[in-house]
Amino acid sequence: MCPDKSVTYVPGCTMRRLASADCPVPPEMYVMDMVWWVGAFATVVAVDEGMLAIRVDNPADWPGDRQDLLLPVRGRGSHDGIKGDAVVVGQSGDLLICRFFQGPHDVQEPPAVGDHAWVDHATSRELRKTWRARRTG
Repeated sequence: MCPDKSVTYVPGCTMRRLASADCPVPPEMYVMDMVWWVGAFATVVAVDEGMLAIRVDNPADWPGDRQDLLLPVRGRGSHDGIKGDAVVVGQSGDLLICRFFQGPHDVQEPPAVGDHAWVDHATSRELRKTWRARRTG
């Protein structure tokens, strides 16, 4: 339980609590379905030891079920590469709480406040399907 009730912008206690939540690990390669999805963008607003709080830019463009979505994360510059992937493990108000994964081929920089993220719909769909099948079967 968070002792400081005045802290609402950065959900540090929620991030620490969800750090132990079970979640799928992103695949080494993204899934390509050749469909261009527009809209589902977000911004990193907090970073806490491998956990990210991400604010959705336009909630109407996002799927209703956000659990286990995969979001590539990149720096603020338009030419910055992908720093890694965030997987949604929970929500706190209007924020998505995500575990951050960085692979050997990602830009080897830590995530930072202000980084951009977006939903990779095809990879999320495959990740969820295999993860949920593994958990129920």
